[in-house]
Amino acid sequence: MVVDDELDLLMTIVDWLKHQGHDVVPFPNAMQALSHLSAGDPVDILIADLMFHGDRTAGFDFRFVGEPARSGQAWPG
Repeated sequence: MVVDDELDLLMTIVDWLKHQGHDVVPFPNAMQALSHLSAGDPVDILIADLMFHGDRTAGFDFRFVGEPARSGQAWPG
């Protein structure tokens, strides 16, 4: 999963990862990505911008979604 509100940068990262053979799910904003994660869809790795323009959500907010995995609880998926 790649999350960035700068679409040129988002697509550059997505294209590079796909070229390396990875399946990539891009999101142009944090709210859509957090919704995807909260739905329990599996994600192996998350690359996120730290500051989103015009959005009160920051890349650091993603760390709370993964809290169950760090505490030893199984994460959905």
